[in-house]
Amino acid sequence: MIFNLFILYLIIVAVISFTGHKMNRLYYFNCIFIICLVGMRGYDIGSVDTINYVNYFLERQKSYHVDGSEVELGITLFNRLLRVFCVSGWQYLTIVAIITLLPLFYLIKKYSFNIHLSILFLFIVLGNIISVYFVCMRQVLGMAFFIWAIVIWLNKSKNYIIWYVLLLAIGCFFHSVIILPGIIFLLLYYCPISRKVYVSIAIISFLLGIMRIFDNLLIFSFLFYSGGPLERLAPYALIELSDGSGGYLYTTFRTILCIMLCLTLSKYDFSHVFSKMFLVGVVLFNILPNFSEIYRLGALFVVFGVIPISKMAAMLFNKIDRKIYINSALLPLRILFVAIICYSYYNYYATNMRLENKIETSSATLIPYSFFWEDRYSF
Repeated sequence: MIFNLFILYLIIVAVISFTGHKMNRLYYFNCIFIICLVGMRGYDIGSVDTINYVNYFLERQKSYHVDGSEVELGITLFNRLLRVFCVSGWQYLTIVAIITLLPLFYLIKKYSFNIHLSILFLFIVLGNIISVYFVCMRQVLGMAFFIWAIVIWLNKSKNYIIWYVLLLAIGCFFHSVIILPGIIFLLLYYCPISRKVYVSIAIISFLLGIMRIFDNLLIFSFLFYSGGPLERLAPYALIELSDGSGGYLYTTFRTILCIMLCLTLSKYDFSHVFSKMFLVGVVLFNILPNFSEIYRLGALFVVFGVIPISKMAAMLFNKIDRKIYINSALLPLRILFVAIICYSYYNYYATNMRLENKIETSSATLIPYSFFWEDRYSF
């Protein structure tokens, strides 16, 4: 119930923000509240991953993986350090939530045109990105350093190249997959793209996904198996999505969002690296809509969509740098965007609903939500 109420509250705040009220203090409150939701959750919130991470931290099992296989060095050293200060699972999860969410909130505060919309889009529209912070601990720890690396790069801080490489390397110590968005970001930063190419890539990838051409492609076998760079992710690659985190309807909406970005954003906003990172995530989701690991990998790119999409929404509902030709199609674009929000809200609930009070292994299982003091498990 708390998640449904919070999303409705975020929608109301986002609507009020269109009146010109910045409400910065409310933004900080929302950030703190999200950190509390992620960090102070019950033991059974966030699928079986939460259980394994907490048990690994409390040394109830030798590895995060039940089969005892090794994990990245970063999470091992991180846990050893935190064991000096933390004695319980909820303290551990709270510190992780602070470390992983702060860079994302800073990114939104610094670059988003409408910070309240961007916070809302973490839950809906982009495909329930916030659930990654409940499930993929090593990945979001690595992503936190990746986001700081991007901020330093874009700010052109002193020795920013050295800092970028260093932070990216630290991120890879937590999850080896971070190297992929790290390299792709640099390529996109220096690679210009036209509106026609942007839309063409989105539509073609969608059609390829519909035809399921990439389902058995050899390159994915190389990446995930036989000593490939993503071999650790092979167990997830065997899972075909059965919930709303993938699927063709959501890929359709993401593709439509790409087209809407091209129609509405100025050349500066459209050509920004965040818009291009979002496109990469959409392509990944499009070509393999039912492939579980793409949900985790694609989130590393799609999350940056909270920046350009918030600007697009502001242009649709406010007269801000709006192109003349948009005015003639303003009403259908508004209706389409509201329809995407409504479906996303429904999908959010359907995706995260835990049936029969069981701990699921394939979804974030955030609803019904419980705090650690309400949990039927002890940690």
